[in-house]
Amino acid sequence: MADQRRADGTLRRAPIAVRIASPEWESAVGPVGTVKKQFTAHVDGAQIGRLLLYRAVDGRFDISGIAVKDEYHGRRVATQLLDFAFVETGADHFMLSTGTTGDGTALVSAYGEGRRAGRRVVERPTRLALALAPVGGEHDVEHDEVEEAGEVNGAPR
Repeated sequence: MADQRRADGTLRRAPIAVRIASPEWESAVGPVGTVKKQFTAHVDGAQIGRLLLYRAVDGRFDISGIAVKDEYHGRRVATQLLDFAFVETGADHFMLSTGTTGDGTALVSAYGEGRRAGRRVVERPTRLALALAPVGGEHDVEHDEVEEAGEVNGAPR
C-alpha cells in the first residue's frame, strides 16, 4: 500500500512490519505481586516503539505508556504492539492509566478506546479472538493485507 490520504485529508502511511521483543515480567511498584513488562518494537535492529504494561495481583492489566518514534507514526507500529500484548497476555481488555498522556493517548485512541466500569479501556479487537499466545522471546508481527482479511499473520502458535 502506497501512502494515501484519508477522507479527512490526513496522510495514511504504508504499514511497516516490526520485530517485537517481549522480555519476562519483572517486579513493579505497587501492591505486592504487581509486575510490569515493556514490549519493544524494532526495525533493522533499532528500537522504534514501546508499550509498558502492568499486571496487578488480581489479573488486571494497565497500559502505563506507549510511544512510537515520530518518523514511524501512522505505520501501524502501535497497533502491532497492542495486538502482540493482547495475544501474549490473553486479556480481553487493558485499562488505560491516567498517566498515559499526549502521544500515548492518541495512539491508543486510534486503536480503539472505550469505557468499562467508568474507566477508560482498550478492548481486545475481534480480529484477535482466535489468536493463540506466543511462547515469549522476539517475534515478527505482520498485519498489512492479512489484517484486512480478518486474520493475523506471524502470530506464533
